[in-house]
Amino acid sequence: MAPIPIPQQHQIQMRSPTALDRLLSSRNAFFAFAGIIVGVSAWAIWRDEPLLGSPSPDDPFGDPSEWSEPELRRWLMAHDITPDEQETQEQLVQVVKACIIERTAAARQQNYGTV
Repeated sequence: MAPIPIPQQHQIQMRSPTALDRLLSSRNAFFAFAGIIVGVSAWAIWRDEPLLGSPSPDDPFGDPSEWSEPELRRWLMAHDITPDEQETQEQLVQVVKACIIERTAAARQQNYGTV
């Protein structure tokens, strides 16, 4: 028996791959991108101050009227406000509460626009 002839198929002419083709098919590019993402995530999680900011662990929390005078002064100094030495604890509480209200309003305006 004679062999059956196989018809010649059209061969597709392949162009040489471009630099972009080689980059997109490279495993190294994928691992480099994944490494950058992991690195930035780790940096954001473990750096001293989180991305969104958070109060310092030294900052007192809760109602300012329950803080001691040294805590009130420390909070004001941490927020770049120099309290007067002669201010009473009640006056310091009023300054802290006013500052908290002002900062909250500023943050809302920054996040949501004019309210």
